Amino acid sequence: MTARTFDGERSCLVAARRFVINELAAAGQSSSTEIAVLLTSELATNVVLHAGTSFEVVVETGPSVIRIEIHDGRAVTDAFRDLVANPPRSVEPTMVGGRGLLLVGSTALRFGLDDKGPEGKAIWFELAASPDSSDHST
Repeated sequence: MTARTFDGERSCLVAARRFVINELAAAGQSSSTEIAVLLTSELATNVVLHAGTSFEVVVETGPSVIRIEIHDGRAVTDAFRDLVANPPRSVEPTMVGGRGLLLVGSTALRFGLDDKGPEGKAIWFELAASPDSSDHST
C-alpha cells in the first residue's frame, strides 16, 4: 500500500492521476490503469469541488483486487452518505454534474465510504487486478 497527499487545488488533479498510473505500473497492473485513473479523477475532483480540503490517495494492489481510496478532511454528511449508499442510476442529459458516483458505481467491482468522524472520510473503489501479473503488493 502506498499513499500520497495532495493540496486540494485543481492543479493537483494531474499529479493524483500520475501517482495512480505510476503505482499501478510498478505493481504490474498497467491493464487496469485507464479505468483506475478515470475513477480516481472523478473522486479527487469531487474533493476539490465539494470538500475543499487536501486529500490523500491510497493505492493498494493484491493478486485479485486493486483498491484505491481518496481521503479528505471534511466530515461526511447524511446527504453524502445516502448518495454513496444509493448512487444515481441515471442523470438527466441537461444536468451539468452528477455523473461521478454513477460512473464509479457502475464501473467498479465495489465502492464505499468510510466515515472517520470529524477528521473526514474516505471514499474507495475496487477493480479486478490483472490475472496474468504476479502479486507486487505495495
